[in-house]
Amino acid sequence: MSDRGASRTQRPREHANGERAPNAPARGAAAGSLTRLAALGICGGLAALFFIDLCDLIFDCGCRSLWASAADHCNVHDPATPSCPWCTSGRWGLYLPMGAILGAQAIALLAPGRLAVRWRIALATAAFIVVGGAVGVAFGLAHGYWT
Repeated sequence: MSDRGASRTQRPREHANGERAPNAPARGAAAGSLTRLAALGICGGLAALFFIDLCDLIFDCGCRSLWASAADHCNVHDPATPSCPWCTSGRWGLYLPMGAILGAQAIALLAPGRLAVRWRIALATAAFIVVGGAVGVAFGLAHGYWT
């Protein structure tokens, strides 16, 4: 007997070999997008939370975690030492590096493709360190911090 009489809702969405039928929507496409957006929110939030620690890692300036006095011990407060480039750059010292980091994380997490979310999160985490480090080095060189 033919499938012609079967209702459209009962039509199989997969071939016998497990491949998706050409006209079938991707399973969990909306759920996958929400998962990626949630991962971006979490990765971006963690990047904002640990940004000041990255500042100290790059510049060894004395900045500490937000919950441990933050920039109170930064060398920007000591006129005898070179001042931290991010802290002396005002808003640009925050907006430019964070924008670059969040942009790279957004690309890693939201770019189309079939890469698993766990690998996208790993790339977003690496983007925090690599992109933040590159922008930090650029700031440091532009400000003559290490000379």
